[in-house]
Amino acid sequence: MHRKLLRVSISKRKPTEETKYKVIPMSDTLYKLLIEMSKTRHISGTLFPVTVSAVKDASPRAVAKAGIEDLHFHDLRHTFGSRLAQMGTPLTQIKELMGHRTIKTTERYIHHYPADLRPCMKSLDDYYSHNLVTLDGAAVAE
Repeated sequence: MHRKLLRVSISKRKPTEETKYKVIPMSDTLYKLLIEMSKTRHISGTLFPVTVSAVKDASPRAVAKAGIEDLHFHDLRHTFGSRLAQMGTPLTQIKELMGHRTIKTTERYIHHYPADLRPCMKSLDDYYSHNLVTLDGAAVAE
């Protein structure tokens, strides 16, 4: 906890394999939340007194109650990867954070929104305006 690291079990493994873990850094927001939560422990002594299956069972009800359509718990992984990409995080680092073996898998999780691509088009406008090229492609003398 003092190093702000999460140890997460890797779920995709063969039944005969021993459990493997990956270690990823936690955000400052998560760290602060966990510190706050740890001040009031459940009688069981655990920070989260629920099972994974209870969270999976409650997820569809919470989504319906929030009025969100067609959202599944696994979609949060897509959101995580997409948000990192939108902020300019290199694909190789997103791959590591998500625990993927290949970049190809990570690419399936990254979704760009049209508005996110607008700065790319702006950079083209800037390029052409600085290189003095007209819309018809003719070079303009300085």
